[in-house]
Amino acid sequence: MTNKAELGINWDDYIIPSTNSIDVKIFQKLLKEDYGYESIDHEVNNTEKTIFEGKVGLKEYIYKSDSMIACPLDHPTLKLADETLKNCWPESHSMVKNMLDFYWPTLPPNRIDVPSCGCSCGIYGNRPWTSNKNEKMVIGVMSSANGVPAMLEGILHELGHHKLHALGWMLEEYPGNLITNKPEEVFHSPVRFDKLRPMSAVIHAEFSYVYVTQYYNKMIRWMIDNDYEFYNQIPMRAYFQRNAYNLHRIGNGIHTIRENIKASVEGKKLIDAIINYGKEVWYDGYDLIKEMDRIDEDDFMPKNKKMP
Repeated sequence: MTNKAELGINWDDYIIPSTNSIDVKIFQKLLKEDYGYESIDHEVNNTEKTIFEGKVGLKEYIYKSDSMIACPLDHPTLKLADETLKNCWPESHSMVKNMLDFYWPTLPPNRIDVPSCGCSCGIYGNRPWTSNKNEKMVIGVMSSANGVPAMLEGILHELGHHKLHALGWMLEEYPGNLITNKPEEVFHSPVRFDKLRPMSAVIHAEFSYVYVTQYYNKMIRWMIDNDYEFYNQIPMRAYFQRNAYNLHRIGNGIHTIRENIKASVEGKKLIDAIINYGKEVWYDGYDLIKEMDRIDEDDFMPKNKKMP
């Protein structure tokens, strides 16, 4: 596997989505060098159903599960989610359409209380739909399409994982050329509270939820600017509350990483890019909620800590 510390990557370019898709170009270059990856042209591939301007193929979820069932590939949420992301955060829309090969939409069976769920699939996972090493590698995401926010939250969350996967970082396995914390060193995760996690898992949780939080920042701002109540599906306050929870998560994650990270010189540059972007997203959300005076500050300020 390529030593990512020797590639001279501009980590800000890799971390932050952009309309010119420089982040996706770096991602695809990493995977091509390590796995021979080539993105799929769905027009050439004659993919029957697509989303995100024909760039992402839709696949039916056909596997047995107690927590999810197949979502019809003509479900109205799919098109609405595509349009919503393009309107509220075009940079991430560009990332999704150029980075993702296939999307498996699902629905929770007989449940409407599941906000989102997701799973990255590619060369990295152990799910049934994952390409094995003898097949062409694809970059895929499965997530709930139980409403636009759930669908987009799931996709963006999983693409955050994929970007770290491309660096060789699994949740609990990683090369020591960027972060040098030992796997047995464990810390409080900003997302999972049932057990302590190694630093790689803490960074996975933080980075994936930075994307989710910025999505809510962008969506809320777009809704406000357009006097838009999301087709009256959910009161605006629900989005503020959801984002307040996410702000609390990434705020705590920033502190945990900054106080405990061990990294090489190049790894420190990558961690600085993640933390700086996380802080930018945090302050955007903080200012948005304070501006609208929708939620008490205590709902999203990390306990006993202030952001710098």
